[in-house]
Formats: sequence, C-alpha cells, structure tokens
Amino acid sequence: MNGEMQDPIVSSGYLLNFVVSTICCSLVLGLFTNKNYLAALKDLEVTTILLDELMREPELPTQQLIVKYEARSLRDTRILLKSETSLDDIFKYVEDNSHPILWQKLARKALYMLNFKIAETSFVRCRDYCGVQFTKRVAAHTKPLVQMAEIAAFYSDFRSAESYYRQAGRK
Repeated sequence: MNGEMQDPIVSSGYLLNFVVSTICCSLVLGLFTNKNYLAALKDLEVTTILLDELMREPELPTQQLIVKYEARSLRDTRILLKSETSLDDIFKYVEDNSHPILWQKLARKALYMLNFKIAETSFVRCRDYCGVQFTKRVAAHTKPLVQMAEIAAFYSDFRSAESYYRQAGRK
C-alpha cells in the first residue's frame, strides 16, 4: 500500500481475541495459541470460531471450526462427579471454586444419590428456587423408586421415570 504505515486495526474482534486469550490461559488447562477472533464465554466454557480456516473456505464451513475450551474448575468437577469421590468432598471443591454451573451439576448428582441435604444446599447456592422446592417435594416421598422417578422426570429422562414408576407399582 504505497509503502505507508497502516493504522492498526481497531475492532472488537481483535480486542476480543486478546481478552479471550487472557481468560482462556487462566481458565483452561495449559496454555494454547489462540488464532480465533470470535468467542463467547458462557457457563465456564469459551467457544471460539477458527476464522482463519473459515476465511480459506467460506463456502464450506464445518462444525470443526467451532472449538470449545472448558474452565479447569468445570472439567475437574465433571471428573469428580464421575468418580467415586464422596459428595462431601465434591461439595468442598465446588465451594472453593463456586460458580452456579458447578452447583447445578452437584445438585443433580446429589439428587440421583438421594442426598437431599446437599441437593437443596446446592440449589440454594445457584439460586434455583424451583430446584429447592422440587427437592423438598421429592424428599417428602417415602418410596425411593418414586423419588428416583420424580428426579428422572425433573431432568426430562422420561423413559427412566416410566421405568421407576412401573417398578414402584404405579402405572
């Protein structure tokens, strides 16, 4: 361009790239090189679009151009919930890394384990009033199969709910 110095590009995309890189480096396991310019941070996940690759072939966009990075606390909480770790230990971890998404995941696990105390506390911490009321209602049932059916229905797992209701003698 005539050998003239160009003004730096000032756009929200490039600024967002810097912000997302900073956030991702502190949230996601390990450092990475971010060549993505569009991103969204939601529920402890950073979703980015590989714009360089998209611009090479704009007529053939694929799902592989969307990359998600999880926060370390979200990843570690998922690992703990899948492991044999006690709910009390998971509760302490989530308390140390408090975020509504982590509390929701703990509440769900606690409900499926019929630990209504931790479930209710978790719903309170993520400010889910409906979840608190649901936990109180389910805890009032005396049959564990009916409780499991209600929990499955609450999380839209209707096939499991039907199965639990049938085992409990309800049709």
